[in-house]
Amino acid sequence: DTYTLAAWSNADNITVSGTTATVSSASGNWDGAGAFIHNAPGWLHTSMQQVTIEKDRVHAFTAAMMQQVRQLTIVIDPKGDAAVRIVGIDAYLTGAAGALDFADGMHGSPANVELAFRKITEGADAGKWTATVRLLGVAGMEQRLKGSIRFADDNPKPVALDSDLTEALSGFNTGKTEGMIFGGTLVETPTEAGFTATIVGWQPTDGGNTDAH
Repeated sequence: DTYTLAAWSNADNITVSGTTATVSSASGNWDGAGAFIHNAPGWLHTSMQQVTIEKDRVHAFTAAMMQQVRQLTIVIDPKGDAAVRIVGIDAYLTGAAGALDFADGMHGSPANVELAFRKITEGADAGKWTATVRLLGVAGMEQRLKGSIRFADDNPKPVALDSDLTEALSGFNTGKTEGMIFGGTLVETPTEAGFTATIVGWQPTDGGNTDAH
């Protein structure tokens, strides 16, 4: 007889039921933003194969495991007069996959993940801000970076962020062993009330190999 054999590794903050992997929820969600999931789950690996089982025989099978979690790093390069006064970037990504059916590769349950941005203080990228998360994938119609920028002495007042990453992340669900890094430039646009901030020029770079065995 022929059977379907499913195998998976244990991974922190991910539960598996049948062939559906689900990321655990996160605490401290933003008011009105919708459900958040854990932004750094463990490295889930899965395997699906058809096997033939014969009566009264001992069988040995080898499971070729596939990495199902991918690392994403976002880098923001502030420009303009107020760039040096930035003291914090509070943000989250929408459209992260909260669940994955690894039998058919379908990513679903779109949710939000917190982006814990920190300022780079050394090296060629000093002055930029970066955040790294791990995701099962992306899901839903769009992915957006949302949040706000805070400045020293509250001068100027916090500025809202809302940047569309849908196109930039369109291929995120494939090639998960390769980490993905995207960089964008934060530019100021003067307004009657002060200025607004927009991220432009999102460009992918080589994220390196993040295969976790």
